Amino acid sequence: MDKRYVTMGLCLIQALAILSLAYSNHISVLYLGTLAFGLTMGSILMMQSLIIGECFGLVSFGTVSGSVGLFVSSGAAIGPTIAGVIYDATDSYRKAFIIFAAVSLMAMVAIFFAKPLRKFPIPKAEKSYDLRL
Repeated sequence: MDKRYVTMGLCLIQALAILSLAYSNHISVLYLGTLAFGLTMGSILMMQSLIIGECFGLVSFGTVSGSVGLFVSSGAAIGPTIAGVIYDATDSYRKAFIIFAAVSLMAMVAIFFAKPLRKFPIPKAEKSYDLRL
């Protein structure tokens, strides 16, 4: 299965999980939404590494992964601040959760319209050494 489609599905599930947190008052739905969000967040980060490796190859993996990490870290730093400002203004996190769900859906759309993955061949070793004793 194409990693892009898996990641798109994860983004959709994540958006639905965030919306469940925004609109539900039932404790079991909140637990399920939190569980779904946590699982999708970890899975998306894992898929990110796999897609970077496939798209840019192992030679550029560190550079690209570090650059992407800068944006991911920035979002992780700015997100709670935005949520806090919205909470202070409205006495509710609902609008912040709606914004975060929309960002997840925008990521899904961006992945959909991204060019198909370009696969880089893994270079073969020039020499093979037998290390058995």
